[in-house]
Amino acid sequence: MLKKLIISFMFALTTMFANVSYAGGLIFDPDDVCEPLDGKMEYYDNAMVIFWASGYIAGKTGVSESIHELSWNELEAELTSLCKQSPKLNYIALVEEYIKIHSNDFGTANQGKKMLEDFIASDQNIADFFISLQPLPSDIQAVYKDPLATNLTAIYEKMYAAIEELKLDPEYVSVIVEFSTTQKLAIADMELNKFPNGYAKVKDYFIYDYPIASFEFVKAGKTSGMRFDGLIFVAGRWVLMPKPWRGLD
Repeated sequence: MLKKLIISFMFALTTMFANVSYAGGLIFDPDDVCEPLDGKMEYYDNAMVIFWASGYIAGKTGVSESIHELSWNELEAELTSLCKQSPKLNYIALVEEYIKIHSNDFGTANQGKKMLEDFIASDQNIADFFISLQPLPSDIQAVYKDPLATNLTAIYEKMYAAIEELKLDPEYVSVIVEFSTTQKLAIADMELNKFPNGYAKVKDYFIYDYPIASFEFVKAGKTSGMRFDGLIFVAGRWVLMPKPWRGLD
């Protein structure tokens, strides 16, 4: 079994868009309907399907993670659910539907962390970096309901006008990042624990599910430092909307 999984994994990653992948003597054909993924194990075991699916997702989206950002179990559970809804979809169509559903957040955790790491390793000053993350009014309206969105538009306009005063000590050399999504913050208290307490006040104002992060720039050997929140991936880019609860005052 282990040999079969290893071989399947190797071929899934190397073929990406290939129409077949080999595992333990069994040829996987993604043109087959997805019924076997629905817990029946008639033709392919689920491990083979998930390995292939993760490679296909990586090739299609440019995300390098072998199982994307979701855990093995989450990816398997969602594909299984989609297959139950449409059991006559072939595997390619099934994964394409999955990609469509997640089109707004593929790879963003990895990309967001790399963006922050690239900044901290560069000579760019923090004010210019944050200005590059300034949200448009439409970004704020996409994430938050009114009246919060309208209030935040005015608050962020003033904040970014004065942001040149922000400084970052050069001794801050690394970044710690906590990622979640607005939907998870809205429904899960454990997710809220990763973020400032104020997010509990705005969770009912989230409109749609967007990737969101809090992060800290830290000095060498430290585990805490200069903390920020509200890094959100919306409309295909990262923007910074910190301390949104101020819009409720």
